[in-house]
Order: sequence, then C-alpha cells, then structure tokens
Amino acid sequence: MRLLHLPEALHDEGVTFRTVAGAETRGVEFPSTPRAVLMHWTAGPITGWAPSLGVCTYGRGGTNPLKGPLCQLLQSREPDQWELDVVYVVALGIANHAGSGSWRGISGNSCSTGLEVEWAGPTEPFHNVRRRRETSIRCLRALLKVSAP
Repeated sequence: MRLLHLPEALHDEGVTFRTVAGAETRGVEFPSTPRAVLMHWTAGPITGWAPSLGVCTYGRGGTNPLKGPLCQLLQSREPDQWELDVVYVVALGIANHAGSGSWRGISGNSCSTGLEVEWAGPTEPFHNVRRRRETSIRCLRALLKVSAP
C-alpha cells in the first residue's frame, strides 16, 4: 500500500505543497494501513527554506547512518501566499522516521506516517507571522485522513 491520496488530502486541507521527484515510489509499500502519525523537527541548519530536504529524502551517513526516506512530508520555512509553510511530499511509502524504534514490538516506521518540520531547535524562534503551527495541524490532518483505518 502507498499513500497515493496524500497530495489530494493536502490540497483539501489548503496546504501548498511540492512533490519531490520519485516520491510516488520512494519507500517500500506499507504492509497494512498505518495507524499512527509521528511529528519530528529536523535539528538541521538554521538558515534556508528546506536545508534538510536532501537528508529527509535520501537519508544520512556518518556515525549514525539512517537510510532514506526519513518522512512522508517535510514542512519547510518557505511561506506561501497565505503565510503558511510550503510542504514537500517526500515519500508515499514507508519512511524511516522512527529509526529502529518500536513500541511493544510494533515498528514505528511500517505502522505510522511522519511529518518532519524544518526547525533548528530552541535557538531558532518560531515566527508568529509564518503560521507554522497551523501548517503542521493541516499536514497532520491530511496524514490521518490517508492513514487511519
């Protein structure tokens, strides 16, 4: 199973989005309908609209490598015409947003979908003008619409 209706759900929620090339086939298929949604922040660079897009799409190397994709959606810092954040559709298959994590033997990756928010952490202010929380809420609703049984 793939989240083929995710772009439509984002549109219905009024989210401005861009689909990353290959998103339709990125990540393996879900074995069954996902039942949860995870939300993370990137802890990446403090500047740029979507500096973590490459890592979220293709994964990371180094001392703690993790194969991509790392999320289904990446919420950028780029404002749209309504001051909501532009969102990137990274993958419509399973993403490794939970790493090797599980809960009670259930994989956090194959049983859930994920939103990654471009934010460096506490050193980066949340700008009221951007309506960041509003964008996140709309994305989470869209993920729930396509993943909840």
